[in-house]
Amino acid sequence: MEIRQLRSILDKVMDNTATESELKMISTLLDSEEGQRLLSEQMDEDLRQIESGADETRTREVVVNAYGKIASRMRSQRWLRYAKRVVAVVVPILLIGYAAFWVDHQIHIFSPVEYVEIAAEKGEHVQVALQDGTRVWLSGGSKIKYPSQFKWNERRAQLSGEAFFDVKSDSQRGFVLDLPNGAIKVYGTKFNVSSYLEDSLSLISLSEGSISFQVEDKDYHLSPGQQLVYNRNSGRVTIGEPKGFDKIMMRKNNVLTFDRTPLTEVLTTLNRWYGVDFDIENEKAKALTFTYSSNDQQLTAILNDLQMISPLAFKEENGRVKIFMK
Repeated sequence: MEIRQLRSILDKVMDNTATESELKMISTLLDSEEGQRLLSEQMDEDLRQIESGADETRTREVVVNAYGKIASRMRSQRWLRYAKRVVAVVVPILLIGYAAFWVDHQIHIFSPVEYVEIAAEKGEHVQVALQDGTRVWLSGGSKIKYPSQFKWNERRAQLSGEAFFDVKSDSQRGFVLDLPNGAIKVYGTKFNVSSYLEDSLSLISLSEGSISFQVEDKDYHLSPGQQLVYNRNSGRVTIGEPKGFDKIMMRKNNVLTFDRTPLTEVLTTLNRWYGVDFDIENEKAKALTFTYSSNDQQLTAILNDLQMISPLAFKEENGRVKIFMK
């Protein structure tokens, strides 16, 4: 039997049009070494077509319907003897071979995992679109790492820094975000997280949906409007409803917000957002705190505002900003 004839008969089996003699023929053939070789050659050819994209639609149909179509033949007593033998040989090969290739073609469960790493340098804001439709807004000094193709049962990424996430809902595959200490588990939701390696505090603010923060074998669940603060040094976790929550969630739109924030933290944020280094010339200035918000993209405008609401003065020298008491 030629491989073309084998293909024709297999197609008839899939389409419920094979005659009794054809079923008997292929059942006998598949018990022989020649038949196994022909089937192997046919599968190799089909896989080449699938890989090139020429036959992907047909493959999906075969994978989904192969067993059902052949099994339906077994309901008729006159096909039973031969159909059982065809099912025993053809279905396992088709389902394992075709299905494994197609699934791997879609989500690469058998392929080596390759990772993508995207960083927003200080002074930059970067928007990232993941392959599942999730969108991420990275703030300056932040980095996200994720596989080029998520697994079939899980979506997982790593973050160091600050970012706003709009996670695409997927009931079959949860989304896990690994942080320097702890992890966030979500399904479909919007939240902001700040977790820099050099900071002792991690802040997670939930806008929509439901998430949990997992650390040291404990789960802390958040509801919309709540913010979780995790102190890495003490291990303490607190959950509350901060003032100016809406402004926190607007960080993705580059809205800068501070709420009774110490000067040192303000300067750290400005350094990450604008890539500018600061020198505090008077230690007394470190005792000051700021409540302030701005959507102005110019650092000079922000520094002018801070001068107006505090006893501080800012002066740029040699690419650095020095801070004095007035």
